[in-house]
Amino acid sequence: MKMGTPTDEPGLFEVPGGFAILVKVKLGSVTRWKRKSLPRATRAEALLELKKLRAVATTEAEAKDNKE
Repeated sequence: MKMGTPTDEPGLFEVPGGFAILVKVKLGSVTRWKRKSLPRATRAEALLELKKLRAVATTEAEAKDNKE
């Protein structure tokens, strides 16, 4: 799936009418991918949501890595 036009921020893509986010977190053998579409979002809102999604993916990867 094509995410859109990459921006200068890794994981943030500009799509028609908004932004798309793709986050990849790798901890040991655990890799977590998170994707989100943000229609009608501003760049500031998209950057804030990107940070939140990175935190969620990191937390999930750490929890799964600790189980193993």
